[in-house]
Amino acid sequence: MQSRSPLVTPIKDSADRGTDTTEIAVVPSLPEALPVVDTGGETGAFLLGVSDPIGGLTFRTGMGRTLIGRGDDCDVIVRDRTVSARHAELVVRPEGVTVTNLMSTNGTRVNGDEVQSAQLHDGDVLRLGGVSLVFKDVPAEADDQRWLKNLQWSLLAAAVVLVGLLAMVLLI
Repeated sequence: MQSRSPLVTPIKDSADRGTDTTEIAVVPSLPEALPVVDTGGETGAFLLGVSDPIGGLTFRTGMGRTLIGRGDDCDVIVRDRTVSARHAELVVRPEGVTVTNLMSTNGTRVNGDEVQSAQLHDGDVLRLGGVSLVFKDVPAEADDQRWLKNLQWSLLAAAVVLVGLLAMVLLI
């Protein structure tokens, strides 16, 4: 197994300091084999913490918006100084999951690329400041999806019947 070298990121350009050197920070790379997410049989979207201070934690995200950041008002709280109070937002919809950077100080990256907004796919590495998470999408089984589709059609039919009954009552 070939080991990865650490990522080297320039911190400050020499023009800013009036010298001819550049400072660098060494950021440890992620392990070669990322941990397996145990969802306990649940389906949906999950974030798995793979670096301190959230290493080993699994966060389930429901349909709709999930706010991620250092602030107490966030749905996923990450207590790390490189993470902004309101760092990013995850939006889970039936057609997919997107992450949006909320003007954070240290940026949001997906698989190493800085993004303002991006579609997430199973296994993508999300980096908020200096904290890394792995996105996991566990699809429902075909039987579960069929049940959900049937429920949606039943609710639509019930709504049509209810509107029809309401129209008849108003006409009488």
